[in-house]
Amino acid sequence: MNLCRRGMLLFALVLPAVAGAEWTHLNPLPVAGNLSGVHGTSMDNVFAASGDGAVLAWNGAAWTQLPCPGEHGIADVWAVGLDDVFAAGSYGELCHWNGTAWTAWTADPPCNFKTLWSAGPDHLLAAGSGSVMFRWDGTDWSPVQLPRDGYIEDIWGTGSDDLFIGGYYFTSVTQYAQLHHWDGSAFTSYSLGTAGLNGMVTSLWGVSSSEAYVGTNLGEIGRWDGSAWSVTAVPASFGIEDVIHGWMDGDGGVFAMGSEGSVLRWAEPVWTDLDVSTDKRLKRAWTSPAGDVVAVGGGGAWFVWDGSQWSERSYGINTGLAAIHGADSQAIAAGGIGGGFTRWDGSRWSVEPSSNDHYLWDLWMAGPNDIYAVDLSDSDGWQMLKFDGNTWQTLPLATSIGALVGVWGTDPDDVYFLGHTSSVLKLAHWDGQTVTVQSGPALQSATTLESFAASGASAMFAVCSSTTYQWDGSAWTELAPLGAVGWRAGWAVSEHELYIVGGNGTAARWDGTAWTRFDLGVDALMNGVWASSSNDVFAVGSSVLAHYDGTSWAVTEQANDRVFWDVWGTGTGEAYAAGDNGDIARWTGPSPSMRVNLYLPSYVSPGGAFSVTGELINPGPAVEDVAVFFILDVYGELWFWDDWTHYNPPGSSEIDYLTMTIPRGATPLTVVPEFTWPDTGAAQATSLYFHGGMVNMAANELYGAPASVEWSYGPAQ
Repeated sequence: MNLCRRGMLLFALVLPAVAGAEWTHLNPLPVAGNLSGVHGTSMDNVFAASGDGAVLAWNGAAWTQLPCPGEHGIADVWAVGLDDVFAAGSYGELCHWNGTAWTAWTADPPCNFKTLWSAGPDHLLAAGSGSVMFRWDGTDWSPVQLPRDGYIEDIWGTGSDDLFIGGYYFTSVTQYAQLHHWDGSAFTSYSLGTAGLNGMVTSLWGVSSSEAYVGTNLGEIGRWDGSAWSVTAVPASFGIEDVIHGWMDGDGGVFAMGSEGSVLRWAEPVWTDLDVSTDKRLKRAWTSPAGDVVAVGGGGAWFVWDGSQWSERSYGINTGLAAIHGADSQAIAAGGIGGGFTRWDGSRWSVEPSSNDHYLWDLWMAGPNDIYAVDLSDSDGWQMLKFDGNTWQTLPLATSIGALVGVWGTDPDDVYFLGHTSSVLKLAHWDGQTVTVQSGPALQSATTLESFAASGASAMFAVCSSTTYQWDGSAWTELAPLGAVGWRAGWAVSEHELYIVGGNGTAARWDGTAWTRFDLGVDALMNGVWASSSNDVFAVGSSVLAHYDGTSWAVTEQANDRVFWDVWGTGTGEAYAAGDNGDIARWTGPSPSMRVNLYLPSYVSPGGAFSVTGELINPGPAVEDVAVFFILDVYGELWFWDDWTHYNPPGSSEIDYLTMTIPRGATPLTVVPEFTWPDTGAAQATSLYFHGGMVNMAANELYGAPASVEWSYGPAQ
């Protein structure tokens, strides 16, 4: 902190305006979850059904998310035209996109949709569970009775009067395949068993009325010759996979796709294997009018067949991410399951070498070439690692620290790790050369160490499932009890400001004296928290992304399969959340303001000694030429920091200030050193006010709201 000059400041300031905020998906592309359907009108107008409740639109250059009405995943999508797109939801939603907005319907009777098929703009079929499917006639949806109650997995045909419908149904103990043909007026049902097929129908596709194909959950493929079904020869290498989809390419080739990523091509009388070179679970495919084939599946898989080879268009790490941290908005790292590790350079997430033997449990990043991690190795157990920009190195450790939970530091030569052995806290320190370990107290028998939160060498916290300990630089102290909700994670802004999150959508704030609890209004397990100040707090968990602005929580609920484990922010209007399947989401919104915290005694009697401390909180990079002021107001009589000169010119609104450079983080101040207030007689002031604030001199604008604390002073109580 640099004191540079003293001056006078007009006390007529405005608060900065607050803009909107939103979460967007960054990694992997196009999506972290499952893609269960794909269709389009050209390779520059492709739509994909996403498990997180959105349809993804590809324009040939970039993706756009089109969130559908409802709260559930989208099972399938069909593009009748450029701005004429239908989507079917897994919980009965039917939606239509006109290029600008969605229109939604709910199936009646209820249906869990699996598939869409269209013969034209005025004839679209949607089917799934139940005894009916639904038909769109260009104006509205109506139910169509099926031959039996069950589940329809797929539909294919040459027209509205020539189509196959297949799936399965249950009796009390047995599952059976069902396959029916519609000729425009009636259904004809077929028994696959007589054709030598023993599985349930999972897919249908074809070339013409005399050449159609059916796939089963046992890896079988049947062929229709216009009059009967027969079994075809599938390579042994295909194994027993669900045959989940089939298609034709632009040259008339016939393909079948298995659930484990295998693709077969029909070369009568047998199928030949095509190497897609992916371990992603493919689900659906679509052939463009030009003959290119797009296949989609789990983990946001997106592959294109150009007639001779497959190329993957999906990008990014897709292994589970447990931790994320950054040095600034241009240098962020995330890691997790299987040693999965990725770095952000401001425009793109990298895919770094990984090892299945490792689990990156927590990260702290000083810069692109100085990243520290808590690692759990199958062969070596818990380790403290450093990444130098190219390779991971294990830090030397002479004394075991046991199970590790977190890492934090101030610079590459000042890094701390927290763990425990036999329920005793262990704090390790790396000075750039060696690791030293210090033992702490024994944990309560009914609690587990969950997280490490710190803001300085004398402000460290061990967050446990049912309690929290604070390290003040010399000793550990257990904080006041809060109640056990299964606390999971913590983040420290300063020694007076700690945030923790846990089960049942619960968060809490420690202000140095007492806890305040928050209910986020969701029944979710919260896994990660980060804060730059009391008006900029993020919490993430099972299908939840949340931000607190100092007044209320803005909670964004995600699809059920999106679980986030950690979050980190820049303090300048950006935050990044990491979770399962490599999922990384970015929050952009207003930058939080710098602010002042004041810590005063609750009461001072005449002749009593007291002191006042405070903190200057800066969420972002260092800021120069900040005017800092503190005022003691006694019924309009003013005293000013830093020499506490009495100043009260009649009618004046000017105040004393000092200019400073405010670094990132919490800067502690002794606002009033030990002082003895004089005894001024019997008539004592009982309501004093202490104010503090920081001002942008160029804009004559407050950084956030000023701190104001009421203070009691009077005769001995």
